[in-house]
Amino acid sequence: DPEIAEEDNKQFLEEHGFMNIDRKDGIFKLTKGALLLFGKYNAIRQVFPAFMLDLIIKHNPADENYVDRVYTSFERKNHPENIYSFFVEADNKIRSLINNNFQLDGIARRDNGERFYGAIREALVNCLVHADYHSKRSVQIIWYDEYVVFENPGHMLVTKSEFFSPFRSAPRNEVIFQAFVIAKLGEHTGRGGYTILRAMEDLKTQLPELETDPRQ
Repeated sequence: DPEIAEEDNKQFLEEHGFMNIDRKDGIFKLTKGALLLFGKYNAIRQVFPAFMLDLIIKHNPADENYVDRVYTSFERKNHPENIYSFFVEADNKIRSLINNNFQLDGIARRDNGERFYGAIREALVNCLVHADYHSKRSVQIIWYDEYVVFENPGHMLVTKSEFFSPFRSAPRNEVIFQAFVIAKLGEHTGRGGYTILRAMEDLKTQLPELETDPRQ
């Protein structure tokens, strides 16, 4: 029944803070966080003019052309339009890239691939959750053969050492953060940076480097 489904959706949105009462007219309306998570691209751009999420796959930084790309847009029906749909497509793309690299060397190698995938997905969630979407800069992830770069706008709300600590968390976008927690796609206690660091240490890869610039 479409009416029951619509009511169930509304109840879900209200219960999890994706809808709040507008004090001006007393009507429940979507929050900005819900708009970013589930809204249409053009509607999001009306409130957040610079909104764009971009995953670029290249062999190395010197390459002019990319191998593949996932980005938010209204140009085509199959393009993601919001944070959630971008995460789903980017996550699937990343998993396929990792599987291609880890599937040839037996069970232990595949297990390492799962551990590496978990760390990269945590970085993807962290990048999306903590971005300042009011900024004029976009969110960009660049996948190279040798390393991955995650860039998002907004001054860090914790120090570098706190980012890699298991005890410190300061979500910028609480509604977006809670959405990923509800979906069991992010660390509830703010241990994302710590999870990434431990995985890289255990896999004996290059350790993650963290750069922050107040101007960006």
